Amino acid sequence: MRGTYRFMIFLLLMAITGTTIAQESITGKIVDSETGKAIEGASIRFQGSKMEVLSKNDGTFSIQNTGSTKILIFNHADYDEFRVNTDDYKGQIDVILTTNVRFNQYGQKVSRQELIVESRGGFIAFESKDKNYKLWLDNRVYLDGATYFDNYDHNLTPDENKLAGQIDVPSQLLKLRRMRFAVKANVGDNWYAEIDFDFDGNMVDIKDVYLRKYFGEAGKPWAQLRIGQFRMPQGMQQTTTSRYLKIIERASVAEFNPNRRIGIGWASWNTSYMFSAAVHTEETRNQHDQLEGDANYFKGSFDEDIPSNEGIMQGAQPMKGFSSRAAYYIINDPGKLISLSGGYSIRTPGLYKHPDSRIKYDPKDETKVSELEFTVAKVGGVKTATNINFDAAISFGPWRMTGEYHFNRLAMKAGSDPINFSGFYVQSAYLLTGENHPWNYREGEFTQVKAENKGGAWEVAARYSYINLNDFDHGIRGGQKGQFSLGLNYYASRNVKFMLNYSYVDHDRYSNGAGDYADYILESGTGFDYSMLIWRCEIDF
Repeated sequence: MRGTYRFMIFLLLMAITGTTIAQESITGKIVDSETGKAIEGASIRFQGSKMEVLSKNDGTFSIQNTGSTKILIFNHADYDEFRVNTDDYKGQIDVILTTNVRFNQYGQKVSRQELIVESRGGFIAFESKDKNYKLWLDNRVYLDGATYFDNYDHNLTPDENKLAGQIDVPSQLLKLRRMRFAVKANVGDNWYAEIDFDFDGNMVDIKDVYLRKYFGEAGKPWAQLRIGQFRMPQGMQQTTTSRYLKIIERASVAEFNPNRRIGIGWASWNTSYMFSAAVHTEETRNQHDQLEGDANYFKGSFDEDIPSNEGIMQGAQPMKGFSSRAAYYIINDPGKLISLSGGYSIRTPGLYKHPDSRIKYDPKDETKVSELEFTVAKVGGVKTATNINFDAAISFGPWRMTGEYHFNRLAMKAGSDPINFSGFYVQSAYLLTGENHPWNYREGEFTQVKAENKGGAWEVAARYSYINLNDFDHGIRGGQKGQFSLGLNYYASRNVKFMLNYSYVDHDRYSNGAGDYADYILESGTGFDYSMLIWRCEIDF
Protein backbone atom coordinates (compact mmCIF):
# COMPACT_ATOMS: atom_id res chain seq x y z
CA MET A 1 0.00 0.00 0.00
CA ARG A 2 2.85 2.30 0.91
CA GLY A 3 4.41 1.57 -2.48
CA THR A 4 1.23 2.66 -4.21
CA TYR A 5 1.16 5.97 -2.32
CA ARG A 6 4.82 6.60 -3.14
CA PHE A 7 4.21 5.92 -6.84
CA MET A 8 1.24 8.32 -6.94
CA ILE A 9 3.29 11.04 -5.20
CA PHE A 10 6.06 10.49 -7.80
CA LEU A 11 3.62 10.92 -10.71
CA LEU A 12 2.20 14.10 -9.13
CA LEU A 13 5.67 15.61 -8.76
CA MET A 14 6.51 14.73 -12.39
CA ALA A 15 3.30 16.39 -13.64
CA ILE A 16 4.04 19.56 -11.64
CA THR A 17 7.60 19.66 -12.95
CA GLY A 18 6.44 19.09 -16.58
CA THR A 19 3.86 21.84 -16.33
CA THR A 20 6.48 24.20 -15.00
CA ILE A 21 8.76 23.42 -17.92
CA ALA A 22 5.94 23.68 -20.50
CA GLN A 23 4.92 27.05 -19.17
CA GLU A 24 8.37 28.61 -19.52
CA SER A 25 8.11 32.42 -19.40
CA ILE A 26 9.95 34.42 -22.06
CA THR A 27 10.54 38.17 -21.66
CA GLY A 28 12.21 40.77 -23.79
CA LYS A 29 12.09 44.13 -25.51
CA ILE A 30 11.51 45.18 -29.15
CA VAL A 31 13.12 48.25 -30.73
CA ASP A 32 13.41 49.87 -34.17
CA SER A 33 16.60 49.07 -36.12
CA GLU A 34 17.01 52.66 -37.36
CA THR A 35 15.88 54.81 -34.44
CA GLY A 36 16.36 52.46 -31.48
CA LYS A 37 12.93 53.48 -30.21
CA ALA A 38 10.64 51.00 -28.50
CA ILE A 39 8.00 49.38 -30.71
CA GLU A 40 4.51 49.16 -29.29
CA GLY A 41 1.82 46.80 -30.57
CA ALA A 42 4.03 44.14 -32.11
CA SER A 43 2.49 40.67 -31.93
CA ILE A 44 4.52 37.84 -30.39
CA ARG A 45 3.62 34.16 -30.62
CA PHE A 46 5.27 30.77 -30.73
CA GLN A 47 5.24 28.93 -34.04
CA GLY A 48 2.13 26.76 -34.35
CA SER A 49 0.37 28.53 -31.50
CA LYS A 50 -2.69 30.78 -31.84
CA MET A 51 -2.02 32.52 -28.54
CA GLU A 52 -0.22 35.84 -28.92
CA VAL A 53 0.69 38.86 -26.87
CA LEU A 54 1.40 42.47 -27.82
CA SER A 55 4.42 44.52 -26.86
CA LYS A 56 3.79 47.38 -24.43
CA ASN A 57 4.43 51.08 -25.07
CA ASP A 58 8.00 50.66 -23.78
CA GLY A 59 8.54 47.72 -26.17
CA THR A 60 8.64 45.05 -23.48
CA PHE A 61 6.75 41.79 -23.64
CA SER A 62 6.23 38.58 -21.73
CA ILE A 63 4.86 35.32 -23.13
CA GLN A 64 4.42 31.80 -21.80
CA ASN A 65 5.61 28.87 -23.88
CA THR A 66 2.92 26.19 -23.53
CA GLY A 67 4.15 23.95 -26.31
CA SER A 68 7.27 22.17 -27.42
CA THR A 69 8.45 24.62 -30.10
CA LYS A 70 11.20 27.12 -29.39
CA ILE A 71 10.60 29.37 -32.44
CA LEU A 72 9.25 32.76 -31.43
CA ILE A 73 7.69 34.93 -34.19
CA PHE A 74 7.45 38.75 -34.13
CA ASN A 75 5.09 40.63 -36.45
CA HIS A 76 4.18 44.26 -36.99
CA ALA A 77 2.44 45.93 -39.94
CA ASP A 78 5.33 48.35 -40.41
CA TYR A 79 8.19 45.87 -39.99
CA ASP A 80 9.55 42.73 -41.58
CA GLU A 81 8.69 39.47 -39.81
CA PHE A 82 11.38 38.29 -37.41
CA ARG A 83 11.97 34.84 -35.88
CA VAL A 84 14.24 33.65 -33.06
CA ASN A 85 15.04 30.36 -31.39
CA THR A 86 14.63 30.89 -27.65
CA ASP A 87 17.32 28.26 -26.96
CA ASP A 88 19.84 30.69 -28.44
CA TYR A 89 19.15 33.25 -25.69
CA LYS A 90 19.75 33.30 -21.95
CA GLY A 91 17.59 35.68 -20.01
CA GLN A 92 15.79 38.56 -21.73
CA ILE A 93 15.48 38.52 -25.52
CA ASP A 94 16.25 41.86 -27.15
CA VAL A 95 14.70 42.04 -30.61
CA ILE A 96 15.56 44.57 -33.33
CA LEU A 97 12.96 44.86 -36.11
CA THR A 98 13.69 46.30 -39.56
CA THR A 99 11.05 48.64 -40.91
CA ASN A 100 9.33 47.84 -44.21
CA VAL A 101 7.76 51.27 -44.48
CA ARG A 102 8.63 53.25 -47.61
CA PHE A 103 7.76 56.81 -48.51
CA ASN A 104 7.28 58.47 -51.88
CA GLN A 105 8.77 61.80 -52.92
CA TYR A 106 5.95 63.58 -51.10
CA GLY A 107 6.61 61.91 -47.77
CA GLN A 108 3.53 59.70 -48.04
CA LYS A 109 3.63 56.13 -46.79
CA VAL A 110 3.38 53.64 -49.65
CA SER A 111 3.18 49.87 -49.93
CA ARG A 112 6.10 47.92 -51.27
CA GLN A 113 6.94 44.56 -52.81
CA GLU A 114 10.21 42.85 -53.51
CA LEU A 115 10.94 42.52 -57.25
CA ILE A 116 12.55 39.69 -59.15
CA VAL A 117 14.97 40.95 -61.82
CA GLU A 118 15.44 38.72 -64.85
CA SER A 119 16.40 38.76 -68.49
CA ARG A 120 13.46 37.35 -70.44
CA GLY A 121 14.17 36.72 -74.07
CA GLY A 122 16.94 39.33 -73.91
CA PHE A 123 14.68 42.01 -72.35
CA ILE A 124 15.25 43.22 -68.78
CA ALA A 125 12.15 42.63 -66.61
CA PHE A 126 11.26 43.49 -63.01
CA GLU A 127 8.36 41.52 -61.52
CA SER A 128 6.80 41.20 -58.06
CA LYS A 129 6.62 37.78 -56.45
CA ASP A 130 2.83 37.73 -56.70
CA LYS A 131 3.17 38.60 -60.46
CA ASN A 132 0.74 41.48 -60.03
CA TYR A 133 3.34 44.11 -61.01
CA LYS A 134 5.82 43.94 -63.87
CA LEU A 135 8.02 46.53 -65.55
CA TRP A 136 10.29 45.93 -68.52
CA LEU A 137 12.36 47.78 -71.10
CA ASP A 138 11.70 47.44 -74.82
CA ASN A 139 14.41 49.22 -76.79
CA ARG A 140 15.63 48.91 -80.35
CA VAL A 141 18.24 50.38 -82.65
CA TYR A 142 18.22 50.21 -86.45
CA LEU A 143 21.29 51.11 -88.47
CA ASP A 144 20.42 51.37 -92.18
CA GLY A 145 22.52 51.92 -95.26
CA ALA A 146 21.85 51.99 -98.97
CA THR A 147 23.41 52.42 -102.37
CA TYR A 148 21.20 53.70 -105.16
CA PHE A 149 21.65 52.80 -108.80
CA ASP A 150 20.34 55.99 -110.39
CA ASN A 151 21.00 57.51 -113.80
CA TYR A 152 23.14 60.42 -112.63
CA ASP A 153 26.43 60.95 -114.50
CA HIS A 154 29.08 62.38 -112.19
CA ASN A 155 31.19 63.31 -115.22
CA LEU A 156 28.58 65.90 -116.19
CA THR A 157 27.61 69.13 -114.47
CA PRO A 158 24.33 69.31 -112.48
CA ASP A 159 22.75 71.40 -115.24
CA GLU A 160 23.79 68.91 -117.91
CA ASN A 161 22.29 66.09 -115.83
CA LYS A 162 19.06 68.06 -115.48
CA LEU A 163 18.79 68.52 -119.24
CA ALA A 164 19.29 64.79 -119.67
CA GLY A 165 16.67 63.99 -117.01
CA GLN A 166 19.23 62.41 -114.69
CA ILE A 167 18.76 62.51 -110.91
CA ASP A 168 21.25 61.81 -108.15
CA VAL A 169 19.80 59.79 -105.26
CA PRO A 170 22.45 60.09 -102.52
CA SER A 171 23.75 56.83 -101.08
CA GLN A 172 24.83 56.41 -97.48
CA LEU A 173 26.86 53.67 -95.79
CA LEU A 174 25.06 53.85 -92.43
CA LYS A 175 22.29 55.98 -91.00
CA LEU A 176 20.56 55.86 -87.64
CA ARG A 177 17.12 54.93 -88.91
CA ARG A 178 15.53 54.36 -85.54
CA MET A 179 16.57 54.52 -81.88
CA ARG A 180 13.62 53.64 -79.69
CA PHE A 181 13.38 53.66 -75.91
CA ALA A 182 10.26 52.23 -74.31
CA VAL A 183 9.16 51.44 -70.77
CA LYS A 184 6.19 49.13 -70.30
CA ALA A 185 4.46 48.04 -67.11
CA ASN A 186 1.67 45.89 -65.74
CA VAL A 187 0.59 47.79 -62.64
CA GLY A 188 -1.95 45.37 -61.18
CA ASP A 189 -5.64 44.56 -61.61
CA ASN A 190 -5.20 44.17 -65.40
CA TRP A 191 -3.87 47.71 -65.88
CA TYR A 192 -1.02 48.33 -68.33
CA ALA A 193 0.93 51.47 -69.26
CA GLU A 194 3.50 52.24 -71.94
CA ILE A 195 5.72 55.12 -73.02
CA ASP A 196 7.78 54.88 -76.22
CA PHE A 197 10.14 57.48 -77.72
CA ASP A 198 12.19 57.64 -80.90
CA PHE A 199 15.39 59.69 -81.12
CA ASP A 200 15.96 59.50 -84.87
CA GLY A 201 17.72 62.62 -86.20
CA ASN A 202 18.57 63.86 -82.68
CA MET A 203 14.93 64.87 -82.22
CA VAL A 204 12.53 63.43 -79.67
CA ASP A 205 9.48 61.88 -81.32
CA ILE A 206 6.75 60.50 -79.07
CA LYS A 207 5.50 57.21 -80.47
CA ASP A 208 3.24 55.27 -78.09
CA VAL A 209 2.01 56.74 -74.81
CA TYR A 210 -1.13 55.13 -73.44
CA LEU A 211 -2.96 53.45 -70.60
CA ARG A 212 -4.64 50.10 -71.20
CA LYS A 213 -7.21 48.14 -69.21
CA TYR A 214 -7.54 44.42 -69.88
CA PHE A 215 -10.78 42.55 -69.33
CA GLY A 216 -10.81 38.91 -68.28
CA GLU A 217 -8.62 36.76 -66.09
CA ALA A 218 -5.08 37.91 -65.41
CA GLY A 219 -2.91 36.54 -68.20
CA LYS A 220 -5.99 35.47 -70.21
CA PRO A 221 -7.72 38.68 -71.30
CA TRP A 222 -10.42 38.74 -73.95
CA ALA A 223 -10.64 42.52 -74.51
CA GLN A 224 -8.89 45.82 -73.85
CA LEU A 225 -9.61 49.54 -73.64
CA ARG A 226 -6.83 52.01 -74.50
CA ILE A 227 -6.54 55.76 -74.11
CA GLY A 228 -3.55 57.80 -75.26
CA GLN A 229 -1.43 57.78 -78.41
CA PHE A 230 -1.14 54.47 -80.25
CA ARG A 231 -1.43 52.95 -83.71
CA MET A 232 -4.95 53.25 -85.02
CA PRO A 233 -6.41 49.90 -86.14
CA GLN A 234 -6.41 49.43 -89.90
CA GLY A 235 -4.37 47.18 -92.13
CA MET A 236 -1.97 44.38 -91.22
CA GLN A 237 1.10 46.50 -91.98
CA GLN A 238 -0.25 49.33 -89.86
CA THR A 239 -0.59 47.23 -86.71
CA THR A 240 2.64 45.26 -87.19
CA THR A 241 5.62 46.72 -85.37
CA SER A 242 8.61 47.52 -87.58
CA ARG A 243 10.84 44.91 -85.95
CA TYR A 244 8.65 42.13 -87.36
CA LEU A 245 8.75 43.34 -90.99
CA LYS A 246 10.12 41.03 -93.69
CA ILE A 247 11.09 43.87 -96.04
CA ILE A 248 12.97 46.77 -94.44
CA GLU A 249 10.22 49.39 -94.92
CA ARG A 250 6.45 49.07 -95.18
CA ALA A 251 4.77 49.02 -98.59
CA SER A 252 3.68 52.40 -99.97
CA VAL A 253 -0.05 51.85 -99.33
CA ALA A 254 0.63 52.27 -95.60
CA GLU A 255 0.57 56.00 -96.39
CA PHE A 256 -3.24 55.84 -96.54
CA ASN A 257 -3.56 54.57 -92.96
CA PRO A 258 -4.12 57.00 -90.05
CA ASN A 259 -1.00 55.73 -88.22
CA ARG A 260 -0.47 56.92 -84.63
CA ARG A 261 -3.04 59.29 -83.16
CA ILE A 262 -4.28 60.32 -79.74
CA GLY A 263 -7.54 58.55 -79.10
CA ILE A 264 -9.63 55.96 -77.29
CA GLY A 265 -9.76 52.43 -78.63
CA TRP A 266 -11.52 49.13 -77.91
CA ALA A 267 -10.46 45.66 -79.00
CA SER A 268 -11.76 42.14 -78.35
CA TRP A 269 -10.54 38.77 -79.55
CA ASN A 270 -10.42 35.03 -79.27
CA THR A 271 -8.68 32.36 -81.31
CA SER A 272 -11.22 32.78 -84.13
CA TYR A 273 -11.51 36.53 -84.57
CA MET A 274 -10.22 39.99 -83.69
CA PHE A 275 -12.09 43.29 -83.71
CA SER A 276 -10.71 46.74 -82.96
CA ALA A 277 -12.08 50.29 -83.26
CA ALA A 278 -10.97 53.73 -82.11
CA VAL A 279 -11.90 57.39 -82.25
CA HIS A 280 -9.02 59.82 -82.46
CA THR A 281 -7.73 63.34 -82.96
CA GLU A 282 -4.24 64.65 -83.90
CA GLU A 283 -0.98 62.96 -83.04
CA THR A 284 1.32 64.48 -80.43
CA ARG A 285 3.30 67.31 -81.95
CA ASN A 286 7.07 67.00 -81.91
CA GLN A 287 9.82 69.54 -82.48
CA HIS A 288 9.83 68.87 -86.24
CA ASP A 289 6.14 69.76 -86.44
CA GLN A 290 6.73 72.98 -84.53
CA LEU A 291 9.46 74.02 -86.94
CA GLU A 292 7.40 73.31 -90.07
CA GLY A 293 3.85 73.83 -88.85
CA ASP A 294 1.59 76.74 -88.06
CA ALA A 295 2.97 78.63 -85.05
CA ASN A 296 -0.57 79.68 -84.09
CA TYR A 297 -1.91 76.15 -83.84
CA PHE A 298 -4.63 75.80 -81.19
CA LYS A 299 -4.69 79.57 -80.50
CA GLY A 300 -7.98 80.24 -82.25
CA SER A 301 -10.73 78.78 -84.35
CA PHE A 302 -11.09 78.05 -88.04
CA ASP A 303 -13.68 80.03 -90.01
CA GLU A 304 -14.90 77.72 -92.77
CA ASP A 305 -17.00 80.50 -94.37
CA ILE A 306 -13.92 82.35 -95.59
CA PRO A 307 -11.98 80.10 -97.98
CA SER A 308 -8.82 82.21 -97.99
CA ASN A 309 -8.68 82.51 -94.17
CA GLU A 310 -6.48 85.56 -94.61
CA GLY A 311 -6.27 87.58 -91.44
CA ILE A 312 -8.40 85.24 -89.39
CA MET A 313 -6.37 82.00 -89.37
CA GLN A 314 -5.19 81.91 -85.76
CA GLY A 315 -5.22 78.18 -85.50
CA ALA A 316 -7.02 75.11 -86.77
CA GLN A 317 -9.70 72.70 -85.71
CA PRO A 318 -8.15 69.45 -84.53
CA MET A 319 -8.53 66.31 -86.55
CA LYS A 320 -11.52 64.10 -85.86
CA GLY A 321 -11.36 60.49 -86.96
CA PHE A 322 -12.56 56.93 -86.62
CA SER A 323 -10.61 53.78 -87.47
CA SER A 324 -11.44 50.08 -87.32
CA ARG A 325 -10.27 46.61 -88.25
CA ALA A 326 -11.88 43.17 -88.06
CA ALA A 327 -10.26 39.80 -88.78
CA TYR A 328 -11.61 36.26 -89.03
CA TYR A 329 -9.25 33.29 -88.63
CA ILE A 330 -10.36 30.38 -90.80
CA ILE A 331 -7.39 28.38 -89.47
CA ASN A 332 -5.39 29.44 -86.42
CA ASP A 333 -3.15 26.63 -85.25
CA PRO A 334 0.56 26.61 -84.39
CA GLY A 335 2.38 26.85 -87.72
CA LYS A 336 -0.88 27.13 -89.70
CA LEU A 337 -2.95 30.21 -90.44
CA ILE A 338 -5.56 31.53 -92.83
CA SER A 339 -6.77 35.01 -91.93
CA LEU A 340 -9.11 37.42 -93.72
CA SER A 341 -9.61 40.96 -92.49
CA GLY A 342 -10.84 44.38 -93.49
CA GLY A 343 -10.70 47.91 -92.19
CA TYR A 344 -12.42 51.25 -92.46
CA SER A 345 -11.27 54.72 -91.41
CA ILE A 346 -12.45 58.28 -91.89
CA ARG A 347 -10.83 61.49 -90.69
CA THR A 348 -10.75 65.22 -91.24
CA PRO A 349 -7.42 66.74 -92.36
CA GLY A 350 -4.72 67.52 -89.83
CA LEU A 351 -4.71 71.28 -90.09
CA TYR A 352 -1.84 72.39 -87.90
CA LYS A 353 0.64 72.05 -90.79
CA HIS A 354 -1.56 73.08 -93.69
CA PRO A 355 -4.30 75.67 -93.05
CA ASP A 356 -5.86 74.98 -96.47
CA SER A 357 -7.40 71.66 -95.30
CA ARG A 358 -4.74 69.76 -97.18
CA ILE A 359 -4.14 66.04 -97.37
CA LYS A 360 -0.65 65.04 -98.42
CA TYR A 361 0.43 61.54 -99.41
CA ASP A 362 4.19 61.09 -99.92
CA PRO A 363 5.08 57.39 -99.55
CA LYS A 364 8.69 57.83 -100.64
CA ASP A 365 10.18 54.77 -102.34
CA GLU A 366 10.07 52.35 -99.42
CA THR A 367 13.45 53.56 -98.22
CA LYS A 368 14.34 56.08 -95.52
CA VAL A 369 18.09 56.28 -96.12
CA SER A 370 17.34 58.71 -98.92
CA GLU A 371 14.09 60.51 -98.26
CA LEU A 372 13.54 61.91 -101.74
CA GLU A 373 9.86 62.02 -102.63
CA PHE A 374 8.75 61.34 -106.20
CA THR A 375 5.17 60.04 -105.98
CA VAL A 376 3.44 62.86 -104.10
CA ALA A 377 -0.18 64.05 -103.97
CA LYS A 378 -1.12 67.34 -102.28
CA VAL A 379 -4.85 68.04 -102.28
CA GLY A 380 -6.30 71.15 -100.62
CA GLY A 381 -9.89 71.86 -99.60
CA VAL A 382 -10.48 68.33 -98.30
CA LYS A 383 -13.44 67.68 -96.04
CA THR A 384 -12.74 64.06 -95.10
CA ALA A 385 -10.37 61.25 -96.08
CA THR A 386 -11.87 57.76 -96.15
CA ASN A 387 -9.82 54.60 -96.43
CA ILE A 388 -11.14 51.08 -97.00
CA ASN A 389 -8.83 48.09 -97.04
CA PHE A 390 -8.89 44.30 -97.27
CA ASP A 391 -6.00 42.05 -96.29
CA ALA A 392 -5.29 38.34 -96.12
CA ALA A 393 -2.61 36.16 -94.57
CA ILE A 394 -1.75 32.51 -95.20
CA SER A 395 0.97 30.61 -93.38
CA PHE A 396 1.92 26.93 -93.38
CA GLY A 397 5.15 25.99 -91.64
CA PRO A 398 8.10 28.02 -92.94
CA TRP A 399 6.08 29.67 -95.76
CA ARG A 400 3.73 32.60 -95.52
CA MET A 401 2.00 35.03 -97.88
CA THR A 402 0.26 38.32 -97.11
CA GLY A 403 -1.44 41.02 -99.14
CA GLU A 404 -3.51 44.18 -98.79
CA TYR A 405 -5.65 46.35 -101.05
CA HIS A 406 -6.52 49.97 -100.17
CA PHE A 407 -9.07 52.33 -101.67
CA ASN A 408 -8.73 55.95 -100.54
CA ARG A 409 -11.34 58.66 -101.20
CA LEU A 410 -11.08 62.40 -100.46
CA ALA A 411 -14.41 64.20 -100.07
CA MET A 412 -14.12 67.88 -100.99
CA LYS A 413 -15.45 70.89 -99.07
CA ALA A 414 -16.57 72.58 -102.28
CA GLY A 415 -18.99 69.74 -102.93
CA SER A 416 -17.22 68.58 -106.08
CA ASP A 417 -16.80 64.91 -106.94
CA PRO A 418 -14.46 63.01 -104.58
CA ILE A 419 -10.87 62.26 -105.51
CA ASN A 420 -9.89 58.59 -105.56
CA PHE A 421 -6.55 56.88 -104.97
CA SER A 422 -5.67 53.22 -104.53
CA GLY A 423 -2.88 50.73 -104.04
CA PHE A 424 -1.95 47.20 -102.98
CA TYR A 425 0.91 44.88 -102.17
CA VAL A 426 1.55 41.14 -102.25
CA GLN A 427 4.34 39.65 -100.15
CA SER A 428 5.75 36.20 -99.50
CA ALA A 429 8.42 34.88 -97.13
CA TYR A 430 10.06 31.50 -96.59
CA LEU A 431 12.24 30.39 -93.67
CA LEU A 432 15.08 28.36 -95.12
CA THR A 433 15.93 26.86 -91.71
CA GLY A 434 12.42 25.46 -91.19
CA GLU A 435 10.96 27.65 -88.43
CA ASN A 436 7.31 28.74 -88.29
CA HIS A 437 5.88 32.25 -88.46
CA PRO A 438 4.35 32.98 -85.02
CA TRP A 439 0.93 34.67 -85.08
CA ASN A 440 -0.51 37.04 -82.47
CA TYR A 441 -4.28 36.61 -82.78
CA ARG A 442 -4.96 39.44 -80.30
CA GLU A 443 -3.43 42.05 -82.61
CA GLY A 444 -3.86 40.21 -85.91
CA GLU A 445 -0.14 40.32 -86.76
CA PHE A 446 2.85 38.07 -87.26
CA THR A 447 5.52 38.33 -84.57
CA GLN A 448 9.24 37.67 -84.29
CA VAL A 449 10.78 34.50 -85.67
CA LYS A 450 12.55 32.38 -83.07
CA ALA A 451 15.59 30.50 -84.34
CA GLU A 452 15.49 26.81 -83.48
CA ASN A 453 19.25 26.31 -83.45
CA LYS A 454 22.34 28.20 -82.34
CA GLY A 455 23.24 29.02 -85.92
CA GLY A 456 20.24 31.33 -86.22
CA ALA A 457 17.48 31.41 -88.82
CA TRP A 458 17.63 32.40 -92.50
CA GLU A 459 14.73 33.77 -94.49
CA VAL A 460 14.02 34.95 -98.03
CA ALA A 461 11.21 37.37 -98.89
CA ALA A 462 9.72 39.05 -101.95
CA ARG A 463 7.15 41.82 -102.37
CA TYR A 464 5.45 43.75 -105.13
CA SER A 465 3.71 46.98 -104.18
CA TYR A 466 1.76 49.50 -106.21
CA ILE A 467 0.25 52.90 -105.44
CA ASN A 468 -1.70 55.24 -107.73
CA LEU A 469 -1.92 58.91 -106.71
CA ASN A 470 -3.34 60.03 -110.06
CA ASP A 471 -6.96 61.07 -110.55
CA PHE A 472 -7.01 62.45 -114.08
CA ASP A 473 -10.73 63.21 -113.97
CA HIS A 474 -10.05 65.83 -111.30
CA GLY A 475 -6.67 67.06 -112.49
CA ILE A 476 -4.65 65.30 -109.78
CA ARG A 477 -1.33 63.99 -111.03
CA GLY A 478 0.59 62.77 -108.01
CA GLY A 479 2.07 59.88 -109.93
CA GLN A 480 1.94 56.14 -109.73
CA LYS A 481 4.63 53.60 -109.14
CA GLY A 482 5.24 49.88 -108.95
CA GLN A 483 8.04 48.56 -106.77
CA PHE A 484 9.51 45.06 -106.63
CA SER A 485 11.67 44.03 -103.67
CA LEU A 486 13.70 40.97 -102.71
CA GLY A 487 14.90 40.36 -99.18
CA LEU A 488 17.35 38.15 -97.30
CA ASN A 489 17.02 38.11 -93.50
CA TYR A 490 19.27 36.53 -90.89
CA TYR A 491 18.01 36.13 -87.32
CA ALA A 492 21.26 35.77 -85.41
CA SER A 493 19.27 35.49 -82.17
CA ARG A 494 15.90 36.52 -80.85
CA ASN A 495 17.27 40.05 -80.41
CA VAL A 496 19.63 40.54 -83.35
CA LYS A 497 18.60 40.63 -87.01
CA PHE A 498 20.34 41.55 -90.26
CA MET A 499 18.39 42.44 -93.41
CA LEU A 500 19.42 42.92 -97.03
CA ASN A 501 17.00 44.17 -99.70
CA TYR A 502 17.19 44.75 -103.42
CA SER A 503 14.44 46.92 -104.85
CA TYR A 504 13.47 48.31 -108.24
CA VAL A 505 11.11 51.29 -108.61
CA ASP A 506 9.12 52.01 -111.76
CA HIS A 507 7.63 55.55 -111.76
CA ASP A 508 5.29 57.08 -114.26
CA ARG A 509 6.12 60.54 -115.65
CA TYR A 510 3.85 62.29 -113.13
CA SER A 511 5.99 61.09 -110.22
CA ASN A 512 7.97 64.32 -110.07
CA GLY A 513 7.85 65.15 -106.38
CA ALA A 514 4.82 67.45 -106.73
CA GLY A 515 6.84 69.51 -109.20
CA ASP A 516 10.18 69.48 -107.34
CA TYR A 517 11.72 67.27 -110.04
CA ALA A 518 9.58 68.34 -112.97
CA ASP A 519 12.62 69.67 -114.84
CA TYR A 520 14.23 66.24 -114.65
CA ILE A 521 11.26 64.28 -115.97
CA LEU A 522 11.22 64.34 -119.77
CA GLU A 523 7.74 64.56 -121.29
CA SER A 524 8.60 61.80 -123.73
CA GLY A 525 9.89 59.55 -120.94
CA THR A 526 8.09 57.17 -118.65
CA GLY A 527 9.37 58.60 -115.39
CA PHE A 528 12.47 58.26 -113.27
CA ASP A 529 13.18 54.58 -112.64
CA TYR A 530 16.02 53.29 -110.50
CA SER A 531 17.05 50.45 -108.18
CA MET A 532 18.69 50.20 -104.80
CA LEU A 533 20.45 47.88 -102.38
CA ILE A 534 19.51 48.48 -98.73
CA TRP A 535 20.81 46.88 -95.54
CA ARG A 536 19.88 47.01 -91.87
CA CYS A 537 21.51 45.96 -88.61
CA GLU A 538 18.88 45.65 -85.87
CA ILE A 539 19.12 44.93 -82.16
CA ASP A 540 16.16 44.73 -79.76
CA PHE A 541 16.74 44.74 -76.03
